[in-house]
Amino acid sequence: MARPSDSVSPVPATTLRIGSRTVDIEHRALILGVLDVPAGGASDGATLERLVGAAGSLVADGADLLELVPATDGGPSVPVGAVAALAGRIDVPLAVSTGDAAGARAVLGAGAAVVDAAGRAVDDGLLRVVADCDATLVVGATVDGLGAGAGRDDVEEALAGCTRRALAAGVTSDRIVLDPGSGRPPALGVLRSYDRLAGLGHALAVSVDAGPGGELSGPPCVDGMALGTASLAVTLGCRLVRTRDVAPHHQVRTVLDAVLRAGRP
Repeated sequence: MARPSDSVSPVPATTLRIGSRTVDIEHRALILGVLDVPAGGASDGATLERLVGAAGSLVADGADLLELVPATDGGPSVPVGAVAALAGRIDVPLAVSTGDAAGARAVLGAGAAVVDAAGRAVDDGLLRVVADCDATLVVGATVDGLGAGAGRDDVEEALAGCTRRALAAGVTSDRIVLDPGSGRPPALGVLRSYDRLAGLGHALAVSVDAGPGGELSGPPCVDGMALGTASLAVTLGCRLVRTRDVAPHHQVRTVLDAVLRAGRP
């Protein structure tokens, strides 16, 4: 049986459309900074200012995009208010993690540009919302019910299926990002196959997020394993790194950018 990548041109994506922007990713990875939104979102002035300040710090550290992650302690499941508050004050695209079609439409209407559905069940309604809003979609292999122990062939087949469904719903190829780890750090075998998965023709993402650092607090301590995972993934074709530790990953990205532009050894 032919592998999924046998039916596509094995040419990695060189551009990614995010909102109205077309970003060159041929030799440069993007950093998606994760920002925790406290319970209540941006419901009062003091919280809003702290949220804007935290977002600004991540951008200053080198984030190219920000993903707003709502608190789990009674806060809104989709941070519409926080997106609306930040959209006019932060000059980078905003992403929100959701698998809900109505929630996605709400945050996209409020100013978000990216729907991160990696690790979530994705139905055709969500895909149509993303297509209708000209948004960027991040999807992961678990959309087809893969378990944590799935091998690289299973992941590749599932990602190819995600791509076919998204394209059929009207999402354009340059607005699709594939996350082989489905929102988690990928297994080593999957990580080592990023160069092969890049042949699916879409931008690849890797999550090296260590988890919440507290309500609007700074990031957790630098994780050497996370930096190593991100470095290998980018070297093998990943072009979107999702992390709360923006500053050290930006430093690593700067070095890898130079290596990629000089040509892989």
